[in-house]
Order: sequence, then structure tokens, then C-alpha cells
Amino acid sequence: MNTMSLVWIIVGIVVVLIIVGVIIYFARKRNQEHAEQQRIADKNQAAELRQNAQKVELDARENEAKASRARADAEQAEVDAERLRQESAQRAADAQDLRVDSNEQARKAETLDPTIDSGRSRGESAGTTPRADDDPSSPIVRGDGAAGNPRHGQSGPGEDSPQTDVTGGRDR
Repeated sequence: MNTMSLVWIIVGIVVVLIIVGVIIYFARKRNQEHAEQQRIADKNQAAELRQNAQKVELDARENEAKASRARADAEQAEVDAERLRQESAQRAADAQDLRVDSNEQARKAETLDPTIDSGRSRGESAGTTPRADDDPSSPIVRGDGAAGNPRHGQSGPGEDSPQTDVTGGRDR
């Protein structure tokens, strides 16, 4: 082997080593770029997850606040309902007291002037007196002349005498 072939062998080995070095350098550089891109993608994904978590946390706090308001509204409604129950009971008691007072005054009036029949002796309640026109089977005329009654200007059964009509003043 001569020196020249030895030089060419050494030069070939150096060239191969340089080519291998360049390949390794670019492979590492590509891996580093890929790792950097992956790290950026992971960083962006983490930021997005954080934003979503903050949004979910905010929604959860908002829902808790709404639930708290609804609970407070329900409690207020219960308080209002209890207040209305108490007011209703008080008004019912006041009405009963007024009824008792009214009945007592009516009894006193009957003892002072027993000639006036207030309807209490028949068991009717205060302030109501029976009216003939409230009873549809009553024979008293209700203003439309539907039922006959001698007091209202119409002849009763078996009566032939002319009577004056109360509403018009004419003979029938």
C-alpha cells in the first residue's frame, strides 16, 4: 500500500465522519425543533385548560350564587307566608270579635226595644234578612211581573175585581 492510497483512505474516513457528523447535527437540530414545537403546543394546551378551568370555576361560583339567592328567596317566601298566615288569623279573630260585638249589640237592642223583630229569634245571621225575591218559588212579583200577587196589582186566583197596576196606574 502506498502512501497515496493510505491518504485517500484517511480522507475517505474523514469525509464519512464529517457526513455522519452533519447527519447527526441535523437530526439533533430537527429533534430539538420538534421538542420545542411540542413544548409550545403543550404550553398552549395547558393555557387553554387553565382558561377552561377558570371558566368552569366562575360558572360554578355563579351557580352557587344563584342557588344561594334562590334559597334566600325561598326563605323570604316562607317568612312572607308565615306573616300572611298570622295576619289572616288575626283578621279572622278580629272578624269573630266584631261578630260577637254585633250580636251583643243586637241582643241589647232587642232587650231595649223588643217590638222590633231583628230576625235573630229565627236563627238568622247578622245583617241578612230574608227577601221574597231571593226565593224563585215565591209568588211575589220581582219587578218583571212574572208571578202574581194581589198586593202588586194583579188579581189572585178567583178574584175578578179590577185593580190598579202599581207601575203604570192603569186598570186591568
